[in-house]
Amino acid sequence: MRGVRGVSLAVAVAMLAVVIAGCSAGGGAAPAGPSSTHAAPAPRTFCRSTNPLERTIEGLYVSLLARCPRPSERVATRADVTRRGVAVAATTLAGSADGRARLALELYLIALARPPTASELRSATTILADSTKGVAFYAALLGSREAMGKAGSTATWLDNLSFRFSAKLLDAKGQADWRGRLAAGTTPTQVAQQMADTSAGRFFTAALLVGVPATGRINFRSPLEPAVQKLVDRGELGPARAALVASLGPQPQQRALLSGDSIAAQAAGYWRSILGPGVVGQSIAIPSFAACDERPLLLPAAALSRPDVVVISYLGNHKTACMKAAPRRSVVDRYRDDLLATFRDLRAAQPGVRIVLVTPLPVAKGADWAPDDLVALDHELAAAARDDVTVADGRKDLTTPTGAYTTMLPCLPDEPRATAPRCTGPVVRGVRQNVLRAPDGVHLCLGTSYGNLTCATWSPGAWRFARNLAAATRSQL
Repeated sequence: MRGVRGVSLAVAVAMLAVVIAGCSAGGGAAPAGPSSTHAAPAPRTFCRSTNPLERTIEGLYVSLLARCPRPSERVATRADVTRRGVAVAATTLAGSADGRARLALELYLIALARPPTASELRSATTILADSTKGVAFYAALLGSREAMGKAGSTATWLDNLSFRFSAKLLDAKGQADWRGRLAAGTTPTQVAQQMADTSAGRFFTAALLVGVPATGRINFRSPLEPAVQKLVDRGELGPARAALVASLGPQPQQRALLSGDSIAAQAAGYWRSILGPGVVGQSIAIPSFAACDERPLLLPAAALSRPDVVVISYLGNHKTACMKAAPRRSVVDRYRDDLLATFRDLRAAQPGVRIVLVTPLPVAKGADWAPDDLVALDHELAAAARDDVTVADGRKDLTTPTGAYTTMLPCLPDEPRATAPRCTGPVVRGVRQNVLRAPDGVHLCLGTSYGNLTCATWSPGAWRFARNLAAATRSQL
């Protein structure tokens, strides 16, 4: 891993899963849903105005409250923006009871991987009325007995804190230093606050808790504006969010989150490109992950990035630690349990979100699992769920007419050419083909990949799967 400002995003996202889970990537079980009394957000479907002023208002609500404005709120905020300006209106909204409640929800999800209870939410909303208490409240959650208990050991808890605030795990000297402080009487909350107060701690706190809600993107590389960073340095998370949102102006209102394993990860770059500038596409797909591994990351990621739609695609990884934790359960049964729990998490983190299950690709003969079983499961779950869960075809233009595995298919007329021909496979019976699958009979990248994520060289199979993912995304926007 490189230095703080140059940390690999792939590594950061993967490690963030560990940090958020509070113990290991497999994580413990997250709760079924929140216990809070604030009203559910209005449907995101109605947050699509083309009027510049209305788009600005909608942008404030999506970024600061994770929902669209209600009719009465739209009228009041329109008058506020017209009379006092966007910056003042944003600050007012961030400091409102709803704004503070939303911030409290996200801090609990990030620090403890669960939503607050009704009483915790009321207390947090009151505490956050003092805008300078934002980072201190975050540190108090991270230093709580619950956070330490979820970590399992002092060493793991300290590593979690260190990575959260510096993107680095502690070496032996660092562990000894912080353990020494604890032994000398420094409280866990004070340790968390001291790490947050470092230059790296302030940077990463700003990137995660201010940058992601405002933009919908996870960015651990670029610093925020100095004025926004100064507010974070003073502990003012709500005002910092307001200042960043106001300075950015109207952002694309449609946001999508991609979750899955290496197949989704290898297609993610193409997926974002196909979606285009009108949609912010953020991928947290991580190679070798199963649904149980991804779940601890997906809950807070959805809360922070405010997606309109979450696209989920798993091939069926089943050899991770969390999958092995229930050896007597079949792969399909485990995925069923974990996806149902994921649905509950997503509805808690972002009420009104729409969920699309993209059917997995077949694999070559010899694999020790059958993705077809998960295709049937996707349809089963969608049929049993509310209207917010649908199934999309991930196999279009990637299988034989009967849906079977194949390494190549004829080139498509609309496959991108860019600066070089994109139909590069062999000629079969007079028809030029494109190679779609990697030699291992599973993956899509034909050459190397960046950090085992997006493909480093042109890979038609990854592009076709990305187009299917994009079609699934746009079907719900």
